[in-house]
Amino acid sequence: MKKKVSKRALLIKALMSGAFFWILISFVQTNQLFQILSRVDWLYLVLSIVLSPVMLCVSCLKWKMVLDLQARKIPFFRLIRIYLIGYFFSNLLPSTVGGDVARSYYSGKIINNQSFSAIAVFIERFT
Repeated sequence: MKKKVSKRALLIKALMSGAFFWILISFVQTNQLFQILSRVDWLYLVLSIVLSPVMLCVSCLKWKMVLDLQARKIPFFRLIRIYLIGYFFSNLLPSTVGGDVARSYYSGKIINNQSFSAIAVFIERFT
């Protein structure tokens, strides 16, 4: 069953994101930022931005192939959401293991098998 997000919760999330973005930007010195941006090869920047979702989908497909060996299947777009949650934890915590643990936890909750879920995350990461 889907939960509907209230407008108040959405507003709070937007304000928190805006505050974090403002804090991040407040530490940037504008002249150094423009110097760095002048040296960027825009072709590679655009290619990296375009290829990131493709790489995410390929990783999710690998992960889905392993998880589909289990009786209960997880939809592809739900796996993408879980993968993005894992990215969040990987960026938040000091190592990339936190994201894998989060992915394992959320997918294990869905298929009711935490050990198989952890193995599936390990196999996807290993490949």
